Amino acid sequence: MKNALATAWLMFTILGVGFCQQTNLPSLIIKTGEYGGQYYDCLIERTNDQKAKIHHSKGIAVVPFWSLSLELQNFFGYDLIADHKQRLPFLVIENFEYGGQHYGGQYHDCIIERAKDQKAMIHYSGGVTVVPFWCLSLELQNYFGYDLIAESQRSIKLEAEKRELDEKKQLAAKETAKNKALERQYKEEAERLLIEKKLKDQARRLEENKEVDRLRALPFAELKAKAGTGDDLNAICALGSCYMDGKDVTKDFSEGVRCYRSAAERGHARAQASLGVRYLKGEGVPKDFTEGLKWIQKAVEQESPQGKNILGVCYTLGNGVPHDDISAVQWFREAAEQGYAPAQSNLGRSLVTGTGIPKDEIAGLKWLRLAIEQENEEALRFLGQCYYNGWGVPKDFTEAAKWYRKAAEYGEIRGLALIGFCYYRGEGVPKDYVEAYKWFNIAASNGDSSASKVRDELAGVMTPSQIAEAQSRATQFVARKAINSRGNSGALTDSSPTPIGSGTGFYIANDYLITNHHVVKNANAVRVAYGSEMLKAEVVKIDAANDLALVKAVRYVMAAGTVGLVGQEESLAALPVVSSRDVHLGDSVITIGYPNPEVQGVEPKLTRGEISSLAGIKDDARYFQMSTAVQPGNSGGALVNINGNVIGVVTMRLNDLKVLQSSGSLPQNVNYSLKSSFVNAFLDSVPELEGKLRNAHTENERKLDDVIKEAQVATVRIIVY
Repeated sequence: MKNALATAWLMFTILGVGFCQQTNLPSLIIKTGEYGGQYYDCLIERTNDQKAKIHHSKGIAVVPFWSLSLELQNFFGYDLIADHKQRLPFLVIENFEYGGQHYGGQYHDCIIERAKDQKAMIHYSGGVTVVPFWCLSLELQNYFGYDLIAESQRSIKLEAEKRELDEKKQLAAKETAKNKALERQYKEEAERLLIEKKLKDQARRLEENKEVDRLRALPFAELKAKAGTGDDLNAICALGSCYMDGKDVTKDFSEGVRCYRSAAERGHARAQASLGVRYLKGEGVPKDFTEGLKWIQKAVEQESPQGKNILGVCYTLGNGVPHDDISAVQWFREAAEQGYAPAQSNLGRSLVTGTGIPKDEIAGLKWLRLAIEQENEEALRFLGQCYYNGWGVPKDFTEAAKWYRKAAEYGEIRGLALIGFCYYRGEGVPKDYVEAYKWFNIAASNGDSSASKVRDELAGVMTPSQIAEAQSRATQFVARKAINSRGNSGALTDSSPTPIGSGTGFYIANDYLITNHHVVKNANAVRVAYGSEMLKAEVVKIDAANDLALVKAVRYVMAAGTVGLVGQEESLAALPVVSSRDVHLGDSVITIGYPNPEVQGVEPKLTRGEISSLAGIKDDARYFQMSTAVQPGNSGGALVNINGNVIGVVTMRLNDLKVLQSSGSLPQNVNYSLKSSFVNAFLDSVPELEGKLRNAHTENERKLDDVIKEAQVATVRIIVY
């Protein structure tokens, strides 16, 4: 009875454990590969996916059933065969290499299972390895249903498919390379044809220009007869040029434009460029930048060097296009490389001054000399400036005077004034007032107002007989005709930009001047009229709150002939700026400026007055009120005391209409200037001015004439585009 009860209890326990799919073990050792380890105080249970979960003293581990002993597998009813695995106590695979991989070795306590890609995964006591099925014995291959022949056929098929795909890729690559080669060939051919067309067009333009210049030299009646047939476009263009210049005929812009238009509308490139210039300048037609640029662009499309040079000028001056020195240089270079002298001169000047291109004085001088070989008058004059200032060549006044004279002989207006200064100052030539007066007189007759002023002052130190001799020499002067005297349309002076405003400024150092911020506020480009030069300027710094602007304009030459007349030795005139703390009510002051130049002209205007108040509008302590008369155009001028020191900057005047509307009466000479103490604070913030500003005049009683002349030389007209 006891034996039967014991047997029943044991069966109940086993059946119970089997039913619950759990068992307890004090210790468990698993030797197989990555799942190996020793576990204590274990509770083992079966989970899904043919796994065994081991609860042990340090946690939980999940292992494949086939990694357990056969007793435990049988206990849980695990079928190793059904799970596609094979257990072997010992497995040997011969050593071999395949596909760059090494296989082979001895494996103990193995579990083999089928993996993907016809591979066998071997779990053994040392870890896990994966080998191709065909390296196992035939028994194992058959066990796992591996068909070596079918697999070989499959491999062969896959290899064939891979080879076919590779061949297709190679063919596609060859086709792509062939297409790219054809595309490159077509592109090169198109570029070749384009270059060929460009060269042919350039050759046609060269012959066209030669023919126009030849025809232009004919007697006017003969040229007019040729143009009258209506078929010779070169003759029609040349006739237009004669009308524009007044060559052998009364100058007639309207008739010149009619000729240009007749040829331009039929595709004559030079006529198109010339017609464009007429629109830019408003000669014979209303000024119209859009229409002008349209015709210039047509000329450029036909490789016209005139058109390219004029387009470069437009970019330099901001005529109808944004101011862009870099684009200007690109067009100058294209035209210069076609042998066009004005473009060579413009490119040379850009290289020497570093405008729109890195400074290269040697290259610039090369282009200037190429232009001079064609007798370009601007290149002659600028080479003289190079010798005068030592740009790329040793400073040499004698050479400078030689080139100024050559330019003057062609009637180049700046060259006329510059050779006059050389004779006046005795620089590079003997001092000769008669010869100086002659050249100033010729320049003045060509519209140089600065030369006119210097000529008149020079007359004060000459005898009547000297003046008569100088005038006689001037009347005998006949300018030489350059090879391309009208073909240079598009030189920098040929297409002046349209100003949008102007004001006054004054030099406070060699190359720096002060003006009002509102004068230059909306400028695309700024120029400074200084002597016979129109200087390119740039705004260096502004103080909008106090309406101040510092402008830099390099003075190429000592156009300060006027300075010499008052006996000063400084090469470049500038005014000292002093503190305004010592200014008193009633102090006498003067200002020089350029008010309303459209009505009153461009000669400087002097006005005198007194300090009316030590404060401005609504007692603004930054300003003086003065009785000195000012008008639009005076803005930015210097307010100078009796010693010649700057104590303020002319800034504003009361609006007459607004005052009349608000008070019922008109203001009389109510004007304001910013105090110089604010100007000095502004200048102190500019490091490059350190040591360059003029020292204050300390004389208590300077001659008023000297003060006025000094202020006049340092004061300039600022033109805004």
